[in-house]
Amino acid sequence: MSFQNKVNLNPAQGWHGDFSSVNPRISLLGKDGAFQVGETAIEAGSFVWTDEREGLISNKGNASPIGFVGREWAGINLPDAREGNMEISPGTMVTVFSKGEFIIELPEMMSQVQQGEMVYASKETGKVVVSDDKNAVATNYKYAENAKGGDIVKISAWI
Repeated sequence: MSFQNKVNLNPAQGWHGDFSSVNPRISLLGKDGAFQVGETAIEAGSFVWTDEREGLISNKGNASPIGFVGREWAGINLPDAREGNMEISPGTMVTVFSKGEFIIELPEMMSQVQQGEMVYASKETGKVVVSDDKNAVATNYKYAENAKGGDIVKISAWI
């Protein structure tokens, strides 16, 4: 466990991958009713792609991602409940959202983002990246507010 290095004056609006509203959320129906993490762990709060034949998801793909994996688990697998970890282990069942509103933390190196701008994800990691990144691909989500690198920001598939 690391030492505390920041004190907030106001309560946090949320955590990376949290739902940002109670507006409708649309989850995708995976093979046999659920999606399962493939051979490589994925990170909650990231975009994912699927192998339709196998019904497995991963943080890597070529086209636009099929959805977003929020920070919610239908059931907790105790070996995965490690402190400070957003990793979801291979074989774990997850919910993939094609539409919804979530909170993400922008990478520190990102410049200003504007409300209504398209959110881009890395085809290699599923994490949010700048649009001119060589591995960037557009998602169906947009920024719901203005923010700068390192900020917590809301994204929405409804705007």
